[in-house]
Amino acid sequence: MARVKLGERLAMLLANLITGDKIYIHDIAETCDASVKTIQRDLKSLAYHVPINNDKGYYWMTPASKGQYNLQALRQLITTLGLSEEFPSLDKRLLSYLLLPENESPFYIQSKAHEGSSAYSDMFKQLATAITNRSIIEFYYHNHHYQQIEPYKLVGDHATWSLAMRYRDNLIYLRINEIRFIKVTTVKYQYEASIVEKIKGNSFI
Repeated sequence: MARVKLGERLAMLLANLITGDKIYIHDIAETCDASVKTIQRDLKSLAYHVPINNDKGYYWMTPASKGQYNLQALRQLITTLGLSEEFPSLDKRLLSYLLLPENESPFYIQSKAHEGSSAYSDMFKQLATAITNRSIIEFYYHNHHYQQIEPYKLVGDHATWSLAMRYRDNLIYLRINEIRFIKVTTVKYQYEASIVEKIKGNSFI
């Protein structure tokens, strides 16, 4: 496993704290190929800027603490921490999605996705919006026409950004930079929290 750099670790921790996840320090250390003490130092650095609670190895931000951040404050925080390049964009719409509750956020960031998203930023925004609105989508991928897709999360992990989606009752992952001709429909799908739990439990990239 490739060791995850400091900026990438901070971006992952901040994204998960903002979106509402409780972080278990041993899991993060394993994911990042770092020691528990290293992750403790990372969290201590973040704690100078954001209020973080902890108990028995778990770290989190309360809803009240997250409520202190509006778009301007979150943008400033990311810039202050030197993490501007760790997120897909400082686009207002994408940043606003980070402030949503965990079950509404389109993101699941395990660690920084090294590939940039500037080349397909419009696609990224379309997918994030579709996930947030629970909209069924369709697109082409490697010349296959996928229809009746239920998009669940944009997943950043080590090397890539992928779309986690339900298709024909299967949970699959496709690289976002290879998706073409996306169409967002007006049809809504029924969100299932169990699907997100499966996504969070997978090491698929």
